[in-house]
Amino acid sequence: MSSRTTAFCALTLAIVAALGSLSLSYGLVYPAGAQQTKAPIALSILAGALTAAVAGWLSARAHRSAALDSERFVAVLAGVISAFFLFVVVFGFAIPALILGPHD
Repeated sequence: MSSRTTAFCALTLAIVAALGSLSLSYGLVYPAGAQQTKAPIALSILAGALTAAVAGWLSARAHRSAALDSERFVAVLAGVISAFFLFVVVFGFAIPALILGPHD
């Protein structure tokens, strides 16, 4: 697999991690409220954060194996986007979800 393909996979994985984590968290609000626990929401956010971290690792791997400047650019772009979505999942989704109650 070329470094450009790996970087594109990392970019796609980071976006899917953020969107999937948000969708799953919102989908689990009412079941978590009915069970009076935040565990399903916390697990979905943890899965999203780990997926975004894997995307960052993939982009770093793609950057190390890049031979052309265009491949390095795509790898750096994937790394920046992965770091941004990891930040969004952790600070944008996790902190409010764990501080507020399931029905707040």
